[in-house]
Amino acid sequence: MDAARGFALLGVAVVNAHAFNIGFAGGNYAWDRALTAPDRVAELLSNLVFAHRSFPMLAFLLGVGLVLQTRTLARPEVSSALFGRYMALLLVGVAHGLLLWPGDILAAYAIIVLTLARYAVAWSGTAVKLVLGVLFTATFATTTYWAFGDQSPLRCGPDAMSMEASFAQGNWLTARGQGAAEFLINGLLGHALNPVFWALVLLGVWCARSAAFWQHLRQPSFFHPVVLASAAVLAWSTAAEWTFGRAGAWSSLGCQGGVVSQFLLAETTTPFVCIPVLLTLFAWLAQRYPRAPALMRLMAVGRAPLTMFLGQSIVFSVLFSQTFLGLHGHLGRAGVLLIALLTFMLLAAWIDYRYLGRGRVPPGERLWRAMARRFSRSR
Repeated sequence: MDAARGFALLGVAVVNAHAFNIGFAGGNYAWDRALTAPDRVAELLSNLVFAHRSFPMLAFLLGVGLVLQTRTLARPEVSSALFGRYMALLLVGVAHGLLLWPGDILAAYAIIVLTLARYAVAWSGTAVKLVLGVLFTATFATTTYWAFGDQSPLRCGPDAMSMEASFAQGNWLTARGQGAAEFLINGLLGHALNPVFWALVLLGVWCARSAAFWQHLRQPSFFHPVVLASAAVLAWSTAAEWTFGRAGAWSSLGCQGGVVSQFLLAETTTPFVCIPVLLTLFAWLAQRYPRAPALMRLMAVGRAPLTMFLGQSIVFSVLFSQTFLGLHGHLGRAGVLLIALLTFMLLAAWIDYRYLGRGRVPPGERLWRAMARRFSRSR
C-alpha cells in the first residue's frame, strides 16, 4: 500500500504540474496544446496513466488508513481519536490552498473524514454498504443519463479561469486574492462536493474491514474475479477516454456536448476499477521484488505523503508563479512532464535519505502530528 500511495503521488505531481503551467482547465487535458510528438506522448501519459488513477488511489487508501489507525480502539473512541488528526489536516489544507496550490485536495479529504468517514469506521457493515450503494447509484445514474441522453454537437470556447489563472499574476497579493477564489471553487467545493471522492474513501473503509481484502494482498492474484472484471472495465474506460478525449474532451477550452458527456462516464468509471488492478500489481511486485530500489523509493514516498505533496507545491510555485521564476504558460506538455518527474525523484531521494533512512519523521508528518496532538488535547 505504501508503494501504491507513492505511485499515486507521482501521478499527482504530473497532473498538478500541468495545472501550474496553464491553469485548471488544461491541468489534466490539453490535447489541443500538444503540438509536437514529445508533447503528445506526455499528454497521453498524463491522461491515460495518471489522471483519474492517482487521486482515487489516495482517497481509497485514506479510507483504509482510517481503519488501520483505529483498529485497537473501542468503537466509542474512534470518532474522538480521528477528530484531532483531521481537524489538523483541514487547517493544513486550507493554508496550502490559500498560499500555494488553489487545487488543494487535503481540505476536502479532511471534510469527508470529519463529516462521514470517522463515524463510518464504527458503523456496521450493512450501514457502510447502504451508504456506498446510495453514492454509487447517484453518481452513475446521473452520469449515465447525461452520457446517453446528450446528443448535442461539440461546442468549445475559451475558459476564463484557464486564461487568467492566479499563477499568471505578476503581483503576489493579486495572485493570492485570485488564488483564494480558485481554491474555493476548484479545490474546496470542487472536491468536497464530488460524490466520487466520498465513495472512494468509504470504499476504502469497507474493504479494510474485510478479511478477504487483506488475504488478497497477502496472496495477490491477477486471476481473482474482482481483479479480472476490474481490468476488463478499465480497458474499456481507458479506450473510451482515448476515443472521446481525442474527439474533443481533451481540450484546454471549455468544451460541452455529447462527446464530453460520454467521456465523463468513462472518466467516472476509471477511478473505481483502477484500484483493484493497481493494488494487486503493487502487492505482487512487493512479493516478487521486495528489495527493488524503485519499489523501495515509492514505499518511502508513500510513508511521507504530506511532505511529498506540500514539497511538490512549493517547488512548482517557485518555478511557475510569475512572482518567482515565471515559467507559467511558457512550457510545452513534455517540458512540464519532465519537470514533474525530476521534482518527484529529487523530493523522494531527499525524504528517503534525509529522514526515513535515518529513522526521522519527515517535516510534513511531524507538523501534522504536532497539530493533531493540540486538537486532541483541546477536545
